[in-house]
Amino acid sequence: MGEVRFEKGSKEFCFFREFWNLVQRYYIPEDTEEYWQSLDDNANELAEKYDDKFFDALLIAFVKAMSDKLYEGKRNGKQTD
Repeated sequence: MGEVRFEKGSKEFCFFREFWNLVQRYYIPEDTEEYWQSLDDNANELAEKYDDKFFDALLIAFVKAMSDKLYEGKRNGKQTD
């Protein structure tokens, strides 16, 4: 298996550090305009900063996962945390 360790300061290292912070900040979706606008703004900022299709796919997948999580919580009458 081709394991890799990203060098500190590399594009990948920096992206994943910032992506992890984004995940932690938005992991519990809220049904508010403020939450979704902030998530969208921050995800777009990372996408523009790193300009990489793989990173874009991760960001899109995370935003979709939070949307699905919120929808499922509403559908089941449960909180999303």
